[in-house]
Amino acid sequence: MVLAGSDVAAPDELTRFRDEARSLLAESGSSFSLPSSAVAFLFHQGYTFLYVEGGTGADGPVYQYVEGEKEPTRIAGSLAELMSNELRLLEQVHEQRGRRTRG
Repeated sequence: MVLAGSDVAAPDELTRFRDEARSLLAESGSSFSLPSSAVAFLFHQGYTFLYVEGGTGADGPVYQYVEGEKEPTRIAGSLAELMSNELRLLEQVHEQRGRRTRG
């Protein structure tokens, strides 16, 4: 399953996700401040979140913050690229499982 173990925000949850992202940054002692235009849209098991910056277009770069890190990392050039990468990974996992069961 794509994005298994992750909570993805519905439109009415975006404000709550941004607040939770800011809380995670504060709790982990990061000096990084989430930009006011950031849209946090995914949390994974409470220790990492993904966001895009508003104003970068409808499909701007995706950043990931992981608890304990000093600052986020750019993980994809766009949401479309992120989903493509996730689907490719899922296909690889299924292919590897198929080889193990056949062989």
